Amino acid sequence: MSEEVKETMDDFARELEASYREFDERRSNSQEQEEGPDAEKWNELTRMMEEKEVVKVQVKDAVKVCLVA
Repeated sequence: MSEEVKETMDDFARELEASYREFDERRSNSQEQEEGPDAEKWNELTRMMEEKEVVKVQVKDAVKVCLVA
């Protein structure tokens, strides 16, 4: 007699989290491979964001839900 394997919500959460990580890795790899005139600037901004570097900017405009700097 075969036993039915039941997944728990924790199993589902782990699988979902792994999918998100894989998606993020593929997306960041494809972004790094893109060549363009501003690619170096975007890579620098990505590095700054990952390192949580504080940057002073001048606000140019305020729109509905964000600021343009």
